[in-house]
Amino acid sequence: VFIAGYCSPLLFLRYQKLEQATLSLLIVLMSHLFIYTYYLFSPDSGFHLYYLLVPSIVFLLLDENSQRLKLFFTFLSTILFVLCATTPQSPLVAVPELVNKYFFISSVIVITIEIYLVFHFYSQTINQQATALKLMASIDPLTKLNNRLHFDNISQVIFENAKRSGNKFSVLLIDIDWFKKVNDTHGHIVGDMTLITVANTLKEQLRSGDCVARYGGEEFIILLPNTNKNEAELVASKLNKEVADLVINVKSVNLSCTISIGVAEFTSCHNSLLEVIDHADQALYQAKDTGRNKVAVYSS
Repeated sequence: VFIAGYCSPLLFLRYQKLEQATLSLLIVLMSHLFIYTYYLFSPDSGFHLYYLLVPSIVFLLLDENSQRLKLFFTFLSTILFVLCATTPQSPLVAVPELVNKYFFISSVIVITIEIYLVFHFYSQTINQQATALKLMASIDPLTKLNNRLHFDNISQVIFENAKRSGNKFSVLLIDIDWFKKVNDTHGHIVGDMTLITVANTLKEQLRSGDCVARYGGEEFIILLPNTNKNEAELVASKLNKEVADLVINVKSVNLSCTISIGVAEFTSCHNSLLEVIDHADQALYQAKDTGRNKVAVYSS
């Protein structure tokens, strides 16, 4: 009977009925355990302790929408545990006291291992979800670059370190030229692919220690640690050329684009990171006002 019972989940799985397969497996397991613990062996064997495994097994096997079933099997296993532990029985299988003792010890060991494995599983799941949430909170979903918040956090640390140690760093503020026209003419799918392609190009050309982020709309921002404005201007000119050489092919549309870049270097006169970014922004507007597709460096 139990062999047939254990085969029933396989039958449900064949027809892709996962919930029914899980329920049938739990019912067969509970029935099997009840016969062993109530009729075959005495409580001295410790087999009734296996009811303590049921809640964790239920929570592993059933999904989050099956809260009532989880509660039902948890409650049922508790009732059966108390019943088997407190009801006087005449077991069908007479087992010597020493053997019962070994059964009891083995039951405790198995339960301990199972509890450890369950906690380990949930710990890994929580850590993975926490990592995923942290990543989602720091990455722009379209371009996969850092988002503005994450950039602000990273750059603030670099700014404070530079303020203490006197190290140089520079900021590049980048704007895709005539991007609104791309959206209006070719649609948002082409516009999105333009953003993604430009973002990938910027990331590929930078050092591992540089920080690049989508700053908003069609704007990007880059922080270059240990870089003065002359070196930053060379980097900006290289990025400008790489983007201008791109050919973006989307929906049978061959599209090219250009970028304007404003460069500003951190100096001891800057009291905040926002001042550095503001100077890069002023340089960016200068690049746009003087014809676009060029690099402008802020000068006080």
